[in-house]
Amino acid sequence: MSAWGQVTDMVLLMLTEHGPRTAQSVAALADVDYDPVRKALNRLANEPFATRRAHIARWDRALAGERNYPRPVYAIGRRGNAKRPPPISHTDASRAYHQRAQRTVLAITGRHVRQKVAAKHVAKLRASGVPL
Repeated sequence: MSAWGQVTDMVLLMLTEHGPRTAQSVAALADVDYDPVRKALNRLANEPFATRRAHIARWDRALAGERNYPRPVYAIGRRGNAKRPPPISHTDASRAYHQRAQRTVLAITGRHVRQKVAAKHVAKLRASGVPL
């Protein structure tokens, strides 16, 4: 089937059975290491168009609890790869960080407080034995 071996065949099978996936989710489904799966998907998506068997369908950002950079979502088929989104500006990244921090403080203390004051509140809560 494949010129590259077992991993490529397994990746194509997973994409066929489970639909579009990131390299991490394919590796988790197949219970194999991430790196060979990522390499196989990159090879498949970068094959010449006439022989392409998989493509980048879209780019997803931040998965729960992970860094906010774009991750390719691969799908079966002979289509062009989706264009990679532009990077997030420093201003937007800083704004998102401060909004997440404010939500965390709100969840812990039950009220909105400034960032520096929030650190003091969290330290007091930890010192008093409140589980965070």
